[in-house]
Amino acid sequence: MKNLNTSLLLILIVAHSLYLQAADYSGRTFNSIPSDLKNKIDAGAFFIENNGVKIWYKVSGNGPVCILPTPGWGPGSELYYKSMDKLEEIFTMVYIDIRGTGKSDRPTIEQYTTSNILSDLEAVRKKIKADKIWLMGHSKGGAIVLNYATQFKERVNGIILINSSGGVNTPSEVMQNTMNQKQNEPWYAAAKEYFYKEPSDEKDWITGIKTIMPIYFSTTENFEKSKHVLMNTTLSYDAFKAQEKWFDCENDLDPKLHTIDIPVLVIVGMDDFICGPYVANHLHSELPNSKLIPVENAGHFPWLEQPEIFFKAIIDNYKK
Repeated sequence: MKNLNTSLLLILIVAHSLYLQAADYSGRTFNSIPSDLKNKIDAGAFFIENNGVKIWYKVSGNGPVCILPTPGWGPGSELYYKSMDKLEEIFTMVYIDIRGTGKSDRPTIEQYTTSNILSDLEAVRKKIKADKIWLMGHSKGGAIVLNYATQFKERVNGIILINSSGGVNTPSEVMQNTMNQKQNEPWYAAAKEYFYKEPSDEKDWITGIKTIMPIYFSTTENFEKSKHVLMNTTLSYDAFKAQEKWFDCENDLDPKLHTIDIPVLVIVGMDDFICGPYVANHLHSELPNSKLIPVENAGHFPWLEQPEIFFKAIIDNYKK
């Protein structure tokens, strides 16, 4: 009888433990990611064809799946997977070169639409057989993942936005005032000229991108420390020119923000002139289940300028 009672007690303890685990999984918030969800997806670099367009993606890490697309205006995903590997300790990161960028195909300009870009992300999700995912978006990539969440909310556990666009644009006077704080820097005059200049061709555009990059950082010193990542990132002029076909990704997003009630972490480098505090505060106010994380002494690339603060913010908020 004693052995039977002991066995029954053990069964009850195990059952209670399983119940608590199940409740934790179903009621997950951005403060609670089950750490025992290991990577069941093959690591490596792959292509998937979606409606005739080959999309490249890279899988690395362990934990819940987190999809991070390129921002769409030109850079390839090496900008992220060569500098964000710290996140692979808690996430199975899936870096995607959206159409026109990195190693993915460059279709005709008519095929660059918000609908097609979201379809590319969904095709990758289905391919890796991830029922539920996290999303991460930087710059215009933030607008992309927010749009994805409005269409496929049932597939999304939560979102991490990093100096994201979407909803509103930083007013020109605010943007100019922030830029002018660097007007005494030797590179500023050329950078400002290129920022407002329409490129004449691909070579001129690439020269312009490299010239304006210091403006996106809090200090010239921080830019110098990080420029090797930026200068070794592939750039797509085709994607840049095609942006006109999917401005709705940002411009039509604002009325939808309040419907995104899943957890959202809004990280913002406070010295960013283009997707900085003005946009981040608006996103935080409109997204009902969001948390704002300001990063001081950082611009558009907070993980490059303040890596310890940046990664700690994500790990503290998302790792159980």
